Amino acid sequence: MPASPVQAWHTTRRFALGITFFCLLVSGNIVNASPCAQLKTQSDAWVAARVDALVHAARGAFESDRAIPAYEKVLDGISDTIQQCRLSEDNDFITRYRIFVEYVEAVSLDRQPDHELGFVVPDKQYFTETRQYVQIPEFLLDQTFLRSGAKG
Repeated sequence: MPASPVQAWHTTRRFALGITFFCLLVSGNIVNASPCAQLKTQSDAWVAARVDALVHAARGAFESDRAIPAYEKVLDGISDTIQQCRLSEDNDFITRYRIFVEYVEAVSLDRQPDHELGFVVPDKQYFTETRQYVQIPEFLLDQTFLRSGAKG
């Protein structure tokens, strides 16, 4: 039995909606991937623009503490893009812009909550590994020693 015109219309409409949904899904994935792909094809322009923005923001932060949040925003944006686009894992990008990437990674360290000292290792690890070198020696804490120093 042939389908009625209404059933054919519903079938056609479902098919069209399915195709539309599929196209939106595919184009959404392309749009999400395109900023990184575009960045990699125009890396000279992206790096030059980010260097200019970073220098400008750093100059502003140097001249006024009120400009520090703007500097941090620029730095965080660059750092986030490097991470999201996996630029530090891209050998071609690293070959061309190693100094830029390493600089951004270094100045971004203290922006991480567990790297406030600015070291590559987390602060807790730093203190754990250096405690033996910075502790006050036991003999300096001895009360007899302290009293003898106070009398002299």
